[in-house]
Amino acid sequence: MSQETDSYPLNSQQAHEFSNFHALLTSWAGAYPFSMISYVSVKTAKGPRLLFGRILLLPSCTLARDTPFRFETEHILAARFVSDMTAADVAQSLEKAKTGIIPTVDDAMTIELERNGYFSAHFDPINSPFFSVPEGKRSPCLVLHGMPRYTLLSNSLGSRPLDQLNWELKAADMPFDNLDELLTYCDLPKMMQTGDSTVFEVVASPPGWIGDGSTLRNGEASIECHVASALDIGKVKLGYETFPKDSGKRASIDGSVLEWRHEGDIKIGTHRIQVGKAPELQAFLSYESFCLHRLRVWDPQKHLNSRHAIHQVFDKNLDFLRRTLLEPKPNKADAFEGAVSACFHLFGFSAVNYGRILRLQDGPDIIAMTPAGNVQVIECTLGLLDKNDKLAKLVQRTTVIKEKLASAGYDHLQIQSAIVTPLSRDEVAANLKIAEEHGIAVICKQEIIKLLDQVSLPPDPERIFEDLKGLVPGVHKGSFF
Repeated sequence: MSQETDSYPLNSQQAHEFSNFHALLTSWAGAYPFSMISYVSVKTAKGPRLLFGRILLLPSCTLARDTPFRFETEHILAARFVSDMTAADVAQSLEKAKTGIIPTVDDAMTIELERNGYFSAHFDPINSPFFSVPEGKRSPCLVLHGMPRYTLLSNSLGSRPLDQLNWELKAADMPFDNLDELLTYCDLPKMMQTGDSTVFEVVASPPGWIGDGSTLRNGEASIECHVASALDIGKVKLGYETFPKDSGKRASIDGSVLEWRHEGDIKIGTHRIQVGKAPELQAFLSYESFCLHRLRVWDPQKHLNSRHAIHQVFDKNLDFLRRTLLEPKPNKADAFEGAVSACFHLFGFSAVNYGRILRLQDGPDIIAMTPAGNVQVIECTLGLLDKNDKLAKLVQRTTVIKEKLASAGYDHLQIQSAIVTPLSRDEVAANLKIAEEHGIAVICKQEIIKLLDQVSLPPDPERIFEDLKGLVPGVHKGSFF
């Protein structure tokens, strides 16, 4: 059943965003022989309309989740599948995206983004706000926003549309508890992550990246560069810098110098770099001066963080610390506090776990100070952020500490309050507004994972202190998180 699509001319700004993305994809022509297409749509009188849809362009089929999925109920159509692509197909998909049309499983119908007066297009040359990529990789994208999601659902289902839809999903042959579960199954973001609008995005996976097989041992680094077969190796560039920076070196190598081999639909180029006594190297892979990936490689026999080296005597691979922080037992709040305190210590803070000292438990759980004297006031919780009025207590305790430091002549120091939880940001969404109102940084499971992944790097507590300010809800500030 094919549906007619509405035609909406692009304004100059929207046309410019499409043009920028098209120009980038043209410079990588042939790099995407595959795409993974995912969507969840709602049936309307005019045909199915997208709640969220994504075309993920892929340089290799090994990067795709190749188990196809197709789902339909009275009001919902959803799918996830991998499709072969040519350079012409990529260009055609971008043209169709101008009208919000996403490819379907068998082209039996047209599914599009409902605009109805609401439409915006934005090209992001770094990453999609809705697509998670490993640290250091770029995935440029074009994001289209259509009419409000609630309006679309109300027009189709009437009053309390989301509740109706969730109960309908529970009764499906392949049941889902709610719409968020279905979105997640299709590798799409949950509703809270996308705001109120309907969304369609085209995401370009990096057509080149530095492989995990890159190593640094005995003064020699071996760097593997993976690129799509269609790319010109003469336009590839591998840059690097060694650490420590004050005694390190920086250089770059043209792709033609690398030793190349083919593996499936990818070309892998290897280059060996003599780094002397440097314990770490940071590599940068670029194509036509567009950096695609940054990756740190370090010698496992050398340590840039002496605190980490000491910790490894007792917890070699951080298994205990990671498990205690990310999977704490319900009745082990003290252990979680101790692990959080240890984590701040590993990153160069002077940390005291006051919450575990019986007579001092009226104070905050942890005080962590940087070498410059800036103060992190930390509360820990295994559950929701405001359980047992933790946020109110944190605000009060932070205020008292500020007043005491000011009266003692230290009013020049910065004081930042933070709350740490092993739950995800989605799970604590109900309390984020309170944290935002009081300027409290919220450190969730995602941030804990990223912190632990960087514990072997040289500690820089002043930078981490500044970066934590970016974790106050509502604050959009770039950081290593």
